[in-house]
Parts: sequence; C-alpha cells; structure tokens
Amino acid sequence: MVDTQTVNLSDFFVGQDYNRTYQLLDGTTPVDITGYTWEFLVRAPGGTSNLITKAMSITTAASGLFAVNMDPTDTDDISENRTYVYQVQGTTSIGEENVYVEGEFEAKTTY
Repeated sequence: MVDTQTVNLSDFFVGQDYNRTYQLLDGTTPVDITGYTWEFLVRAPGGTSNLITKAMSITTAASGLFAVNMDPTDTDDISENRTYVYQVQGTTSIGEENVYVEGEFEAKTTY
C-alpha cells in the first residue's frame, strides 16, 4: 500500500515552464508503474473544479519515475500571488484511481 505524500511546492511560477519528476515508492522500494496514467491537477483551496489538468509522462516505469512538464500557457487559468492546492493522481492499468502526492503552492511571478 502506497500512502499519499504531502509536498508543498516552492518553485511554481506563473507564465514559466514547470518540470518536476516524481517517484512512486512503497516504503523505499520503487513501484513498477507500467500501464499507469498520471495527471497533475490544480484547484483553488476548497474548490471543486480543476484550473489545471495536465497529463504526466512515465519516464522509467520499472523504477516508478514519472514527470509533469508544463508550458507557460498551462498556467493561464491561475492568478499570480495566490495559493493553490495540487494533486498528483495515478490510475492503475485496472482503473484504480489514487492520489499519490498532494500539497499547495503560491503561484509566483518571478524567480
């Protein structure tokens, strides 16, 4: 059983590329994510609608590695200097959906 991790982001900038790699672990053992699909979801705190829904890519399935790669236009629907919540959701090859990472971030404007 893989527990949901809470990770608050400090490196999310509106209008900039955003790239981050994640690894799914069961304890310290990588989980083979062959056949999984992944999404990076962003909402306003307490909101029910996603402001960003970005498909993620698997980089090394056997090692549990996957990544989100966003272009500047992917952040068009969020505002600068506001706090948002995000989730990394995975769907297994048999259709089970789980949130593996969640947290919050402030949408910054400059590095």
